[in-house]
Amino acid sequence: MRGFLFGVVLLLMGLTVAGLAWQRAEALAAENALLRRHAAARERVKNWGKASAAVDKEAVAFAAYNWGTPPSLLTAIRLAENGSPQYEMGHKGKSVFIASNTPLEFWQYCEAARTVNKALWHWALADKKRAKEAIKALGKAYTSENRAAQWSRNIERLEYESRLGD
Repeated sequence: MRGFLFGVVLLLMGLTVAGLAWQRAEALAAENALLRRHAAARERVKNWGKASAAVDKEAVAFAAYNWGTPPSLLTAIRLAENGSPQYEMGHKGKSVFIASNTPLEFWQYCEAARTVNKALWHWALADKKRAKEAIKALGKAYTSENRAAQWSRNIERLEYESRLGD
């Protein structure tokens, strides 16, 4: 009987040790994943300014033309990312429209242009004075010179009203 109890105690101790080892292994795996992410981010940042990333000029031209983002800004974003263009550029939100209607090799450049444009408009419309200036500039670019001022006032009023409705 003593041998049986000793065996049960050893079995329970073994299960406890195995459970603790499994928990420790899971914690180490999570820590390693975090360290790998930090290492990948550090590698990308380490090479900033060295311009070692390849810039697809045709994709830059395509995205700049279709999304209105300056080509120099898209080139700078690509060089700053310094990683794979398939995964890094435009990572703040993906568009089904771009994925469906853009050639694969241009996709990430268009995503980057879309992200930049969204951020710029968010910044411009966050402040009333900046919003007025942005809409004024938009009026000059969007409509005829003699209608730009009235068009801008109308857009500013309607945009403000649409914010109140949300």
